[in-house]
Amino acid sequence: MKGVKFMGVTVFCAAMVAVVALAAIRYKENTLVNPCEKLTTYSKLAGDPAEIIYDKEKQIIEPFAYFDDLYYVGLAWVGAYLLDTGDGLILIDTLHDPYVQVGQSNIKKLGFSPKDIKYVIVTHGHFAHVGGAACYHNKYGAKVIMTDAAHRKTKLDRNQKDFPITAPTVSRYVSDGDVLTFGDKTIKFYETPGHSKGALSLEFTVKDRGKEYTAFMLGGVGVYSRKPEAFDEFIATVNRVIGIVKDDNVTVGVIGHPMTANDLIKVGPSLSKRPNGQPHPFVDQKAYLEWLAKLKRDTEMKKKELLEDEKAGETATL
Repeated sequence: MKGVKFMGVTVFCAAMVAVVALAAIRYKENTLVNPCEKLTTYSKLAGDPAEIIYDKEKQIIEPFAYFDDLYYVGLAWVGAYLLDTGDGLILIDTLHDPYVQVGQSNIKKLGFSPKDIKYVIVTHGHFAHVGGAACYHNKYGAKVIMTDAAHRKTKLDRNQKDFPITAPTVSRYVSDGDVLTFGDKTIKFYETPGHSKGALSLEFTVKDRGKEYTAFMLGGVGVYSRKPEAFDEFIATVNRVIGIVKDDNVTVGVIGHPMTANDLIKVGPSLSKRPNGQPHPFVDQKAYLEWLAKLKRDTEMKKKELLEDEKAGETATL
């Protein structure tokens, strides 16, 4: 399969592969935990490709300034972003047990306090994104924002055998076209179905050395359903995002799983040390549009394969 370059690295839209691999992992103890404090003990299948999730030497990385006002506080495989509004902090996605503590530690390492997080925005209801939301609400009083559909999914999944999570208390349900204005930031919300029920994408501004750019975060990559209509939904979502990127002059693509799309994890720590006049490597509309186009082609291919498999199965039963 051929890839495209996104921020200097070849992309194969591996998010789909990574999350499917996660489904093979099982909890040793199927119990809900306090997501702020306690670590869960796991078992995993030998040779599981998602084993990196439990290898702290590979998972835990130092936080860094992505832009003047946007900070990476996530893990090697899944992102969490801290947005400084001047009047308080917004946390976008929250990591998952057993790494919620790591996210809090990362925030402190950057000189911030989790107590100053006023809002937590959850892009969708998968465990790796919503897993720490209850902690930030219960322990620090942060208001949780997500879609109603994503919250309902979280409630349904909280006692699942794989990756049980604590459903957070939600302060505000948002819908397509809603906005949050806080401090010097205005975040516009888009419902972007196909990846997960209630997936939420965000448009907001970031600054690099005082210059402002428009950023977009797609709230979930890939399709994990076997229903053709889910693929159609996601293809429509990508088409819509491509239009938004062009119409609103989006030049920064913020990725939920950066290791699957660009080299942010590799070069991120050096961003603040760039010489004067050196452009920010992640301000690149062309690369983001190429990544979205590749994502669309991959989804179309997966749908075609699904339909061919279904047709072959029907033929085999004749």
